[in-house]
This record gives sequence, structure tokens and C-alpha cells, in this order.
Amino acid sequence: MNFGGRLFFLYEMKEASLTNSFARLCFSWLARLNVWRNTLKLNLYGVLSTALRIERDFSSIHPATVPTWVHRVKREILPGDRRCWHQLLLSYRKTTLAHTHQKKYCGFDMPDRLRIRQPKNPPPPERQGDLLVLKPSRPREKGVLFLNFDETVDKFFALYDAERLAKNYRIVFEPSAWGYQQVRMFFLQGLNTDVIIEAQYRQDFEYIETLGGALKPKRLGAGDWTDPDLFQSGKSTEKKYDLVMIANWLKWKRHKLLFQAMKSLQGKLGRVALIGYPIEGRTSDEILSLAIRFGIEKQIDIFENISAIKVGQIIRSAKAGILLSKKEGANRGIYECLFSDVPVLLASCNIGVNRDHINAMTGMLSSDAELAEAIIAMVERYESFQPRNWALENTGAAKSSARLNVFLKKLAVASGEVWTQDIFPKKNAPAPLYLREEHRLAADREVEKLASYLLP
Repeated sequence: MNFGGRLFFLYEMKEASLTNSFARLCFSWLARLNVWRNTLKLNLYGVLSTALRIERDFSSIHPATVPTWVHRVKREILPGDRRCWHQLLLSYRKTTLAHTHQKKYCGFDMPDRLRIRQPKNPPPPERQGDLLVLKPSRPREKGVLFLNFDETVDKFFALYDAERLAKNYRIVFEPSAWGYQQVRMFFLQGLNTDVIIEAQYRQDFEYIETLGGALKPKRLGAGDWTDPDLFQSGKSTEKKYDLVMIANWLKWKRHKLLFQAMKSLQGKLGRVALIGYPIEGRTSDEILSLAIRFGIEKQIDIFENISAIKVGQIIRSAKAGILLSKKEGANRGIYECLFSDVPVLLASCNIGVNRDHINAMTGMLSSDAELAEAIIAMVERYESFQPRNWALENTGAAKSSARLNVFLKKLAVASGEVWTQDIFPKKNAPAPLYLREEHRLAADREVEKLASYLLP
């Protein structure tokens, strides 16, 4: 078993055991032991990280299962005053993680360091990083910075004097995973500026609402920034595939569940396209071996590391898309299907996807037990869905940028600021990019000013 396989085995063991009250009690006591150890070391970051990890895992079962000691730890570390927030931030900046980020990015050229970007030589001119300027800062008018991915917040607080920067900018954060019970949210919560948290999943949205402070949740997610102009309707395209699954080869994407359903259908399902890429040692060879085990290898076509153009062609040639991950929030494949006029079948146990976006026009939900029947129902009536029409009306890069702009403008006006310039519209393709070249050039000039906010 490779490293990725071992990780998944441990992950599945933990997930299964969380439904058992005795196992949760054991996890809770182990976590309390870790909290005690970190308390002795005066490591507030470690204490809060441990407590929030328990809150995140247990609340995925039910909020009532979260131990009372977790809430007590949060109250003790974060009573609401600036001194405690500074202590938490200082504790983080002493960690190996923060030092690693500092050392790594200080070794990069300034343009890459400012954008929190991995170097690429030569860098394509349109390529940004995980920090983008959405709006320049002006006198009496705050600018707007965008942070992409969970880990970028950690890097941001390791590299920048965030308090000083907050005087002149608002922040928009696009998380990359489900479950917002993370220390980084509390870093952002303490800033003296509005911090907009994209929260497409309702439970995450409600959690951010309860935290309050600087945090302002907005029902947006990574997929909402898909550029519809990059996709065409597949309504008139010849359907070569009954299903398309866009997912890397990690086990938690649950290709196995799909293959089990295909086997039970005994040839009633047509061909299935699997689009993915190698990760953590798992390649398409593992997927093919798994398909052979279930005897359905002749029904599938596997595509690994293909171009975006090829991805679009395959999606359009499918009757339906499918997502089976139990926990996954920032999935863009769903929106690529919707804008290609291909409806989506989503696992009903999923935590993270915006359920409002899976509706009578766009697709269906299915339990694991009824997956085979749901697949057939979806394939038989795929033409009755209108996913692209719905998506064009309700999501996409331009509409999401406009919604975010209205939200930010209201916050600015409510704070007594002027608003003379709208934000630069962005898209995810798949990394964040500006929709217009002139905005990229203006943002490049503003990024240079961020050098004065870097920590020594």
C-alpha cells in the first residue's frame, strides 16, 4: 500500500469510528492530552488547532457531539480582546510552519513573494498567485485583497504585517476545503477590517456568522468563479458517454463506489469517462486495477493530465456528470458540467457543495445505497435538465464578481468611506485570473506597494 493508500485507510478508519460514541470519547481524551501538552509549552496556536480539529470532525456528525471542553478552550483563548488575539498570532509566528513559510518565500524574487506565488521561469504575464489585488487602495477608500486556498492565510500572516495592511485594505478569502473550524479563521476575525469569507455550504456560512468580528460570510465558492465563455453547450453534441467523472485519483473521490454501482447494473449503463491526474503516488494504473477487480474495465475510458480543451470536449459528450466525495467544498468540476449543459449527480452525504445549486434544473442527489438506480434515472432523463440556462442566470465569474462588488460597496459605505472604483472581476481557470487585461496591469502596479507591508 502506497503512502496515499495508507493515509486513506487511516482517514476511513477515523471517519467510520466518529459515528461511535465510545470512539469519539477516545478521540476527545487524546485531543485533551494534546491540549495539555501544548498548554505547558505556552503554545496557544497548538491548543486552539487541536480544539478546532475536534470541533470540525465531530460537528460533521452533529453539532451536539462537540465536547464542552472545546467551547471552553475557545472562550479562554479568544475572550474577545486584542491582547489575546496578539498572543495567538505571536504563538503562530513562533511555529515551525510559520518559519518555513518565511524562509521559503523570502528566497523568492519580490514579485513572487508579494503574490504568494510559486516561481515559474519565465512566468506567463497573466499568471497571478494566491494573493490578488481586487481593488487598489486610495485615500478614504480601502482597497481589496483576495486570498486563495486555506494555506495562503497561514502564509499571509507569516509574511505580512496584517494589522498594518488591514488599515488600507479589506480581505476576501476563498477557502479550499469543507469545514471552517480552523485557526486561520480566528486570525482573520481579529483584523480591524472587513474580511469576506466565501462560504458556499450553508453550515459553513452559519458557522462564520456565529464567529462575528471582522468576518462577513458570503454564499460563494470556488466553482462560482468559472468563466462560462470557456464552455459550450453540449445539448447538440453526440453522447459518447453516459457519465463523466472529473476527479483526481485519490481514494476519497470514491471511484470504487461508482464501479460497484456499474457492476450491479450488469451492462445497463453505457460508457463512462474518468478524467483525473496523479496525486500522492496514485496514478491511473490504480484506477484501472480497481476497474478490473469489478469487471467493468471495458466500460471506462481513463484520461490523465489532459488539456482544458480536451476536458471540455469530453464533458460535452457525456449525458451526466457525477461527484461522489463525502467531504469536498471547492469542487469546480460541477460548474464545468453545468456550463457545458451537462446535469450533475451528487452524493447526498456530501459536505461542502452548495445544495442550492443542485436542483430540478441542474441535477439530482443520491444516497450510496440507491446510486445505481439514480444513475439510470439520470441517464434516461438527462435531456429534461437545463443546467446551462440555470448557471448563466445564477453563477459564473461575472455574476459572482458583481455580487461581491455590491456586498463590498455596502460595507464601505456603511463605514463612511467613499466608493469611486469597483473591484476587478476575476475568474478561476483553474487558478485565479483577471477577466480583463487592463485590470491585470492596474493590479500589478498596486501589488508593488505591498512590499512596504512585508514583515522583516
